[in-house]
Formats: sequence, structure tokens, C-alpha cells
Amino acid sequence: MRENRGGSRLTERQRLYRVKRDADPTKRVEYLKKKDKYKADLESRKRKTVGNMNPRENRQQRRKWRSRQRLCRQKRKKFMLAVSDENGVSSSLHASTPITM
Repeated sequence: MRENRGGSRLTERQRLYRVKRDADPTKRVEYLKKKDKYKADLESRKRKTVGNMNPRENRQQRRKWRSRQRLCRQKRKKFMLAVSDENGVSSSLHASTPITM
């Protein structure tokens, strides 16, 4: 579990991200276009929020989210293992059983 250092670390990170995004005019315009398109899609009912889905659509959407998240975690794990092997970290750290001394 992460320790909360000095209050709202995540909100500070989000604020810095927004400042960085808004500093570049092209990124700002791109962001606003995506935001407007999302709102237009909601109004034209091309896209639904979770609250507007029926139970079946909700289950299907959550199933898709879970499978995408699983793939993302697998890719991240592969990448971290590759980086740690590259840096010479011993393979005993990757074992599922903890090493006791």
C-alpha cells in the first residue's frame, strides 16, 4: 500500500500533467477536440456511460475492460522482467516463493 505523503500526491501529479499538456498549444487543441467529440458522441448516443447501460451491456463492457487490463498487466510484467534481466538482477528475485534467511 502506498503511503500518502503530504496530502494529495495524486492531485498534484494530475495538476502538473494538465499544466504540461496545456503549455503546448497543439496538444491543448488536440485534447479539446477529443473532449468535444466525446461529448458529441454521448449526445448522439453513439457512446453510453456505465449508468446508461442495461445490465447485459454493462457485463459485456466490464468483461472487455478486464481483458484489456489483464493484457496491459502482462505486458508491463514482461517489460519489467526484461529490464531487470538487462540490469543483471538475479532470477531468484523473480521466484514466486520468498527467500528466507
